[in-house]
Parts: sequence; C-alpha cells; structure tokens
Amino acid sequence: MVNESTIPLGEVADVTKLAGFEFTKYITYIPSGGVIAIRALNVKNGELDLSNVKRISKDSSEKLPRSKLFRNDLVLTYTGALCGKVALISENDRFHLAPNVAVLRPKSIDPYFLYSYLRGQRFKSDFDRLSVGSTQKTVPMKNIRQIPIPICSQREQRYIGQVACLLDTKIRTNKKMNQTLEEIVKAIFNSWFVDFDPVRAKAEGRSTGLPPEISDLFPDELVDSEIGEIPKGWDIAPLDQIGNFRNGLAMQKYPAVDGEEKLPVVKIAQLRKGSTDGDDLFASGVPSDYVITDGDYVFSWSGSLMAKYWVGGKGALNQHLFKVEEKTQPLWFIAGWVEHFMPEFQSIAESKATTMGHIKREHLKQAICAIPSDDLIERSAEVIRPLIERSILNQQESTVLSELRDMLLPKLITGELRIPDAEKFLEEAGI
Repeated sequence: MVNESTIPLGEVADVTKLAGFEFTKYITYIPSGGVIAIRALNVKNGELDLSNVKRISKDSSEKLPRSKLFRNDLVLTYTGALCGKVALISENDRFHLAPNVAVLRPKSIDPYFLYSYLRGQRFKSDFDRLSVGSTQKTVPMKNIRQIPIPICSQREQRYIGQVACLLDTKIRTNKKMNQTLEEIVKAIFNSWFVDFDPVRAKAEGRSTGLPPEISDLFPDELVDSEIGEIPKGWDIAPLDQIGNFRNGLAMQKYPAVDGEEKLPVVKIAQLRKGSTDGDDLFASGVPSDYVITDGDYVFSWSGSLMAKYWVGGKGALNQHLFKVEEKTQPLWFIAGWVEHFMPEFQSIAESKATTMGHIKREHLKQAICAIPSDDLIERSAEVIRPLIERSILNQQESTVLSELRDMLLPKLITGELRIPDAEKFLEEAGI
C-alpha cells in the first residue's frame, strides 16, 4: 500500500457555480457572436462538445464576472443525468458558465494534474458517494469542496500533467485528423458518384482535374434514368442489393456462460461512443455472423440513426443494428451511399409517431444508387480505401493511448509508479 497525502478539493481550487436566477436575470441568448455559455450537455468525454451551443453577449458576460471562464479553469457538471463530467478550458474570453455546471479554479495545484485526477475512477467514486437526491442526482458545492485530492510535489504534479497532456494531445490530433479524412472521403464520393462532377466537366469540355488513369474511366455524357440523370453506361440498384444488411440479435438469448468466450454486447449506446469500455453486458455462443470486429461497418437503424466503422474491438451485435457486408459492391462504396441517404433515413425515423423512430428494409429498397463500371470502382478504391484504413488505424491508436493514460496516471498519482519508471515505460511504448 502506497502512503499518500490528500487535501480537500476546496483548499486547492475555488469551487463556485452560477445560480439559475442570476442567469435568468442578467443573461439572454443571442443567435451568433458573443461568448459560449457552457451547459451540462457541452461537457462530454473529458472535453468540451461544441456541436450544440448557446451564446450570450460579452456585455451580459461582464455582468457576472465571477462566472466568466478562463484558461486552465475546469468545468464540472454536478446535477442531472450528465452529473460528474469534467473538461478543461483552454482559452480566455470565449466561454461563460451556465447553470448546473461548476467552475473549479486551481489555486495551489497544477491544472492538468487536477484535470487528470478528476477524470479517474477514484474521483468518480467519491463524487457519486457524496450525491444527494433520489429522482435527480445532485452533488452540493459543500460536498464537492470536501472531496479528497491526492497531493504530491509540484515537480511530480507538473510531470503527471505533462504526461496526461501529451497523451491527450495525441488523441485529439488523431480525432481531428479523422474528421478531416472523413470529410475528404465524403467529398470525393459525392463528387464522383452522386454529383458526377467529372462527367459534367468532360461533357462541357473542361478538365476534370483528375489523373488520366481515373479521368478516362468517367464517361462524357449524362443520360436519363428513373432517378434522374446518371453517367452513360452506369447502372442503378437499390441499397439492399449492393450490400447485405444483417440485423443483430436479441442478446438476452445468449447469456454469458462460464468456460465459454464472453463477448461485450454492442448496442446503440456502444456504437455512439465507439467502445464497450465500462459496459458489463456479455454474451456467449453468439453465431459468428453476428460478431463484429475492428473495421466492420455498423448501421443503427432505430433510435439514434448513425453509421460508422466500428473500432471498439470484438463484440456481439445487438438488435436494432445492421452489420453491413459486401454483396455486389465493396464495403467503402456501400458505406458512401449509406452516408448519402442518412439524412433521409433520419427524417423518416423522426417522423414516426413512436418513442423510438426507425426505418424499415423497404426504405433500403427505395434508396437507389448509381453504379459505375467495375474498372472505375477498382481505381477509386485505390484512392478512397487508404483514407478509411488510415482513419481506422488512428482510432485504434487512440484506444491504446487512452488505455495507457488510464493505466499510468492513477499509478503516478498514488506514487505506485515513479517518474523514471514511467519515462522508461513511455519510451518503450514509442511515446
């Protein structure tokens, strides 16, 4: 057992919140500009999610100066379904606190060290233990201030913070790179197979801007079809004819059995977050056709409609999810058309007068795709497939880095692992 000193969180950081009545009295949302009001839904997976933000004017923000957020502040959700999420603020004058989120302003502790600890299991356990309320979990500010924080020397704090920052930065870099890769793949697919830009360019006597070995495979004329104009010589086919959409199984029929391989069950929630980490649902004896591994393309056709390449390890595919497989066309091509039709599928699901909207197989039959020549498919694969493979490798690397971070940091914080040992470990891991 490693000896360690602890100190209440309130002694190493100021812990404050913004009262709801203050926010209502002084602040109104504006359509654009200003600063972003950080709400509980903006704090996810250890970072800020700015996909759905509300904004306030800078003048409104100035009326509540103690709730303005600055670089190295930490935000912590303390009530409701999203209780216990944390993120680190990386810049000044861009964010303001909204109700249901607390700000932790480090005083005598390294910000990234504290940030690293707040994402760990020990803090989560203490945080949950100090919650109150039966219908909606809440952790009062006074309880948060009493949560014990391990304390080591400033030098050790800085080192632990630097290790965490190094790993987080690499993970974020991979994520940003993948967003770019996905945008490139989508742009190429839509240009070549949906909008037919190279064909239109050739028909108008313009350069396609493509290498000759690819450009020459595009025809120079569009012809009428039942789905509108398509390139001359191309075919059309329903989505369910170019790919096989294998629906998952009701995994309660395959309970875990001692002595047999146990697989984590992949449901919509696991697909959304891209992993089964922390989920304790297991199944045994699942037919191999319903087992997914890294690189498989999975499509949620119910609830939150989405589709992505799975990179969460081996798992058992639950019902409401399709495992998309090659049939007459390669997987990357099928995935491109799934992505193209996704907004339409989502609209269909949202229009259902049920608690969980969905699409049916008939909608796959109604989704008609333009099919180019085999030669063009083969040549296009040489461009598109490496981008997808790079994205999958990036995700796999990020998973390894996350596991390394979650293994190293608790041991460093408690002193179980010393700095020289950690440095050697990171060097051997190529970090």
